[in-house]
Amino acid sequence: MVELIGTGKLSSVEVVSSHFERIEKHNSEIQVVVTFRKEEALEEVRAADWARALGTALKKLHGLPLTLKDAFRVRGVRTTYGLPQGRNYVPRSDCELVRRLRQAGAIIIGRTNLPFASFDWQCNGPVFKECVNPWNQ
Repeated sequence: MVELIGTGKLSSVEVVSSHFERIEKHNSEIQVVVTFRKEEALEEVRAADWARALGTALKKLHGLPLTLKDAFRVRGVRTTYGLPQGRNYVPRSDCELVRRLRQAGAIIIGRTNLPFASFDWQCNGPVFKECVNPWNQ
């Protein structure tokens, strides 16, 4: 995807929009994405496409959409860590992983489900509905 975006064969807006369409189509069944950054992500990819159009040097992950487990601080986005007391926690800064991903040009489009405090391999916790394997549906 990064190569297609970098060469202009696909725009970042097209890639992120198609990801959102797919998530919206299936998420109610499988409960994977628990927090969306739709407006913010679309604003960021418009800027990424504009930078490419201007000939700006592209970063390694330029315009690549990513979701992150709800265990990593993302500035301005609810981060629960799978804990009930985290339901309303909105960090003021990114964790180091998120900072580096953004520096490399990645676009965070949402947060994905996780179990209580990441203590299990199944995504069944007290904050969000159980996440299920789409292949078992």
